[in-house]
Amino acid sequence: MHQLTSPHLYEECVIPILEHRLRDLRISSEKTWFNSDGSKVSFDAGECCETEPDAFKKILNHPAFMNELADNFRSLMHHFSEATLQNFSWHLGCCVPDEVMGPTGYIPLNQNCIQSLSLITDGTCQSSTDMAGLSQLNNLRSLTWEGIDPDGDHGNLVACLTANSMHLKHLKLGVVSRHLSDPDLSWLDDSELHINELTGLRGCELGKGKADFGCLRHLSLSNIALGNSTPKMAYKHVNAFVHLHELESFTLRQCPGTVQFLTGLTGSGRPFHLRRFECVYPIDENKTHPVEAFLQLCDNLEELYLSKRTSICFKSIPRTVKRLVGHFLTFNGALTFQSPLDYALEYSLQGLPLELVGISVFSRPWLMEPRMQFMNIGHTLRLIHLRATFIGNENSPCDLVSQLLHSEDRERTEMSNLSSFAEWAFDTNGLLHLQAIAYGNFAGGQQYAWTRILLCRNSSNEVQGPRLRSYRVMTRQEYEPLLDT
Repeated sequence: MHQLTSPHLYEECVIPILEHRLRDLRISSEKTWFNSDGSKVSFDAGECCETEPDAFKKILNHPAFMNELADNFRSLMHHFSEATLQNFSWHLGCCVPDEVMGPTGYIPLNQNCIQSLSLITDGTCQSSTDMAGLSQLNNLRSLTWEGIDPDGDHGNLVACLTANSMHLKHLKLGVVSRHLSDPDLSWLDDSELHINELTGLRGCELGKGKADFGCLRHLSLSNIALGNSTPKMAYKHVNAFVHLHELESFTLRQCPGTVQFLTGLTGSGRPFHLRRFECVYPIDENKTHPVEAFLQLCDNLEELYLSKRTSICFKSIPRTVKRLVGHFLTFNGALTFQSPLDYALEYSLQGLPLELVGISVFSRPWLMEPRMQFMNIGHTLRLIHLRATFIGNENSPCDLVSQLLHSEDRERTEMSNLSSFAEWAFDTNGLLHLQAIAYGNFAGGQQYAWTRILLCRNSSNEVQGPRLRSYRVMTRQEYEPLLDT
């Protein structure tokens, strides 16, 4: 029966993957069950799947879809006077029609005074003319483009950057990888977009590139290669165009060459004036720790986000940091030491003017008995996020709120640690300025919604569960509007 109905049952497929192997999809299609007589039957579920009959038709109809999209866009833009728009966002996640951003598109011809442009595309469009009008927008102060095709979009992107480099202040770029199923990232430096290509420096002598981003103060790069022949050259080549020491915020997400690049930054010995720094290490580049040495050169840092597979050295965090998020990726079963939060409390978060702290506690709150140590950093805290990922538990959700509130359940689960900590934190002898404790995995859409708990001070003396507590559980309607703020 399962073999007969499989092609008609499943319209949506959710594939759980390990957090530290996001590019490694290992899915077994073999299914096994036991008959009533005890005999075992196995079959390959993939053989039961049918190709969607309309899939090829959808491909053929794509131009018609784009034309319809362009018509709807024109009918909307008809209400705007020429050269009046200051900001334009395309967040549909699909191709941008020629009529919108092509060389004779509406935006380049009629709204070329735009100062802020934000694009989210799918990176699979085959026509490079879709975005050819970008170079005609020469008044940009802010450019965000996520979903860049490193091949088809490269020329249009470089032309746009060249036209706006002298006055661009905010730049956020994210490249779509062509090798999502390949767990080895070593190929990225050769096949993906390189930072030198964005500045026109690829193959050119230092100082003879096309662009000079002298006004740039906020830079975010995702999946863009940073490496060079040596760490020193990696730093010099980028700093010749992007004035790194003048940046106020800097984000590096899964950028190949991150370790070499940060090593070059540290080797400069010059101070950086960053107020915000985010670094998500590429999976294959977690062997060394140049980020700790780099942080010691940041004299005004207020926001810090680090995501690494190896442990985070909290001793290197600048004393000016107010918002700290440390995401610690580990292999399953590799945990042989205490909770990173206990580690942080023991090693020098004391004295930081922290308003927000978010630290991994893996899949359960192995929470902090050393409350007096927490008090040393607690006089300024507004929000604590206990970042439990629940990787590997996607298919076994449970009612964590019920476990939290009912003592008979809490005695059988580690949620009792969370409850006792929240009782102390929101009590008059706890963290007086604390506004909320967030627990769980707030990434990945609704897949991990069951893990999310937000606790706040129970100022209304509302009874939840069998007794009155110093905290209460916020409803989803209460906290979801706050997630985007």
